[in-house]
Amino acid sequence: MSTSEVLKRFFPKLMKTLPMDDPIFVAELFSRDLLPGNHYDEVKSLGTQANKAAHFLDHVIKPAVTIGADKSFNALLNIMEYSEYSNVKELSQQIKSALKERLDNTGNTSNTASSVANGEPPTKKSRLLSNTLVDAVARLQARYKNEAPHSQTDWPRHVVFKYVKLAIVEKAINTYQDDRMQKLTTEKWLEKFEKIKLNDLREIFHYSNEAIPRLILIMGEPGMGKTTIANEICKRWATEGFLSEDFDIVIKLLLRSIGQKLVEEGIIKQVGDEAYQQVKRSLGTKCLVVLDGLDEIDAKRQESDEWLMGLIKCELLERCSIVITSRPHACQELMKKANRTIEILGFGDEEIKEFVQHSFTNDTQSAETFLQELEEYPQFYGLCNVPVSLVMIVDMFKELKCLPSTLTELYKRFVVMRLARESEKSKEKKTLVLMASGEEVLLETLLGLRKDKIQMALSLCKLAFHGYFVATGNKKVYKRSNPIIIFTEQDVIDLRIEIAENFDGHGLLDVANLHDYAGDQTSYNFIHLTIQEFLCAVYMLTLSQEEQYDLLQQYFVDYPNIMILYCGLSKLDFHPFIYSQLKSRSAVMTAVKCLYEDQKGSVPEAISPFTLDLSHISLTPFDCICVGYIICHYPVTKLEMGICHIGDKGIKFLSRFCVKGLKATQLQQLYLMGNDITSEGMKDVMSIVTSSPSLRVLDVSGNIIGDDGISLYQNINTLTELNMSYCGLSVEGAACIKKMLTQNTTLKTLHIGGNNIGDVGVGHIAEALEDNNTLTVLNVYSCGLSAKGAISISELIKINQTLQVLDISDNPIGDEGITAIAQSLHCANISKLDVMWCSITDSGAVALAAGLRKNHSIELLSVWRNVDMTIDGARVILEAAVANGVCQEVMIDYVHHSDDIVREMMTVLVERSRQEERNAKTKDGSIRDTIPKEDHHGNTKQISEMMTHRMLSEMTRRSHILKDSNPQTDMIS
Repeated sequence: MSTSEVLKRFFPKLMKTLPMDDPIFVAELFSRDLLPGNHYDEVKSLGTQANKAAHFLDHVIKPAVTIGADKSFNALLNIMEYSEYSNVKELSQQIKSALKERLDNTGNTSNTASSVANGEPPTKKSRLLSNTLVDAVARLQARYKNEAPHSQTDWPRHVVFKYVKLAIVEKAINTYQDDRMQKLTTEKWLEKFEKIKLNDLREIFHYSNEAIPRLILIMGEPGMGKTTIANEICKRWATEGFLSEDFDIVIKLLLRSIGQKLVEEGIIKQVGDEAYQQVKRSLGTKCLVVLDGLDEIDAKRQESDEWLMGLIKCELLERCSIVITSRPHACQELMKKANRTIEILGFGDEEIKEFVQHSFTNDTQSAETFLQELEEYPQFYGLCNVPVSLVMIVDMFKELKCLPSTLTELYKRFVVMRLARESEKSKEKKTLVLMASGEEVLLETLLGLRKDKIQMALSLCKLAFHGYFVATGNKKVYKRSNPIIIFTEQDVIDLRIEIAENFDGHGLLDVANLHDYAGDQTSYNFIHLTIQEFLCAVYMLTLSQEEQYDLLQQYFVDYPNIMILYCGLSKLDFHPFIYSQLKSRSAVMTAVKCLYEDQKGSVPEAISPFTLDLSHISLTPFDCICVGYIICHYPVTKLEMGICHIGDKGIKFLSRFCVKGLKATQLQQLYLMGNDITSEGMKDVMSIVTSSPSLRVLDVSGNIIGDDGISLYQNINTLTELNMSYCGLSVEGAACIKKMLTQNTTLKTLHIGGNNIGDVGVGHIAEALEDNNTLTVLNVYSCGLSAKGAISISELIKINQTLQVLDISDNPIGDEGITAIAQSLHCANISKLDVMWCSITDSGAVALAAGLRKNHSIELLSVWRNVDMTIDGARVILEAAVANGVCQEVMIDYVHHSDDIVREMMTVLVERSRQEERNAKTKDGSIRDTIPKEDHHGNTKQISEMMTHRMLSEMTRRSHILKDSNPQTDMIS
């Protein structure tokens, strides 16, 4: 039986079975060239599925089989074999069996026919790409194979990629709900996700044997290697067959190269219109689209590009896969749509060391010297986690044998070195010539350039500046709506810059032919955005002082890197404006870096002491260096660095930079909660404490420092407030605190809640406080206390008359425990007592009320969330509070407020509180020494040995709610 006879035999079944109404199936036929364009349109216009199938078989398959072209029929069977329809799969098996029987009878051993008949999956060669697509694939592969490095420098691109680490941003971590969470920066927002480190580039697509996601987002800060990774994917596909089993065609588009054009136009330029239409009709089957640099297209252009939005939303090319690279600030919304998000982590300590050793392969001594200098200058080491910065630093060190101290100095030396190097390579090389002059003296002084290089540098600076700004006829300078990253020949002509035909970029500017993107013309782009930003900052200095100041004020937030470098270069005094930005959440770190880069060393006497609030902003090691400089040279009295995720490395850099000059600072309060600091990092915290005689408040809560970390707190007689809540302490840690308290004569407030010290641990604390006459606030909530621990506390308050605020909430002390405490209240000097979530019933309430009647010091009492206490218990406590004559506030469950007697006693307490002057306010930002209030939604503390974000929420609430009470809250006032 011939192939024609097999087709004739199964024709009726095929006509009824082929799912010609399914657009994906039809698109698959089109992608294999089984459904030419004229028949594609005709099939779509036919009515029923059977009519469409009959037309397809009669006009496409049958003619091909008749002339002996079996490949079309075989390709159809392959598509049917992998169809999602069971009846289609079954029919393909029946036809294959018939074909196999024919092969057995005829002895035909055609590779294609036999592979189909034997049920083998289609190989890459048997996919039967159209000639148009084959040509497009060949052109793309040739381009990727021969693609020049990202820059013309001699940076070891493949080595950079080898050491850069990637991580899958796997899933959101449950974070606490706090008003300030609404103000999180992009970096802090990313910290809400768990990260799984990847070992190989292939895991971007095939992690843990999972199917390839449709949309993969690769994000990283500038210089981390996003473009390097995008190029590497394409190059490996072209040279090594990387992912060739998954993708027949890989289309990469550098988004900054398309100018104002639509993304679809750029894609068409890459592959050609005919090939693109075939990809489009196949719905992108086995196609990978790589879009590099989404952040380089502004949000409005993204939203107005219907094709780009359709691609992201899976409304176009539904069966393709997409890789998008971007800086984090531009992809928060995209991350919600991405099926997989990859973050580039940059270099760690080991990667830095390996990279340096590789860079000095034949010079071990230089490698060791370089690493030693990095250790000696931690403010510079902070830059090395960014690959592009490390490459520049190594390159410069090889040339100059020294390291700079600021970013400004780094880029200045690098630019000068590049210009000098390129000039020496060939004296005959022509260059950029600016057809106007006037700024030569400034550049000669600023960059230290010889006169023969000034025109060259000025041309580059002007080109860089006009990529971001445009000057109008009235001498006003405005921000471009879309920055120019790739400059065309026309851009250069418009700026009156003359470029020689053999211009090679001087190692700072890439020269390329962009006929695939913007027509047949030469284009120019700086080797990295940071180089363009630096040269732009240099050109700003050629403007009038008024223009400079206007640019600084208007675009301080829009172009932070440019403004930071500008401040490092400028000799003008813009301090008042920079100081004002220290209070802005969106610009505070930019302002800090500006002051660091400036380093004039002179601080106006008029500036008054201020608070530097960096809480909830993720800080890099270099950021910590900058912060250290600020607190050493400016009158910072309070430093808020809560939940900045600086880790041991960050605190190490902060302390190293600070210790030398810290004695001269005015730092009084230091908040480091939730920063992933361990016992190792606590050594550096202590070096800050011991080197700062003015420091009075220290908050290290939420850091798992453990007992080893707390053992460092000895012989400290400067602090008045110490918060070590949720620090992973045990009984041994409590013993260390006992020793500290017996030696300390200044500490007034101690928070150790959330540590599992138990009854034995609180016994240590109580014993140490028996003879202590300075501590006024003790917070031991969620410490695993039982009635036994409460008895230790009761013995303490009988003896210690200094203690005024006591929080033992979240401890299941029960009725027995609260009875012991109540019996000691008659001789206690406690003004604020918190026993919420203590498993107190009505019986315990009666005992507490009895003690309250005899006490003449308690002004505020919290019995909130003792769920087994009924309205009877609440009434008893309120009656005692009214009779007490001193108590002004009682916190009880909101459900009890509906009782008439409760409301009556509420009125009494409200009147009393209005007559008494409240004296419970704390100074700005000090650790709260009153009992916290709960909201109507019942947000409460949680008991756990491990610190979680919910614990941080409770800890933050306890530490920052002001003492002044609001009568309209759940509290009875």
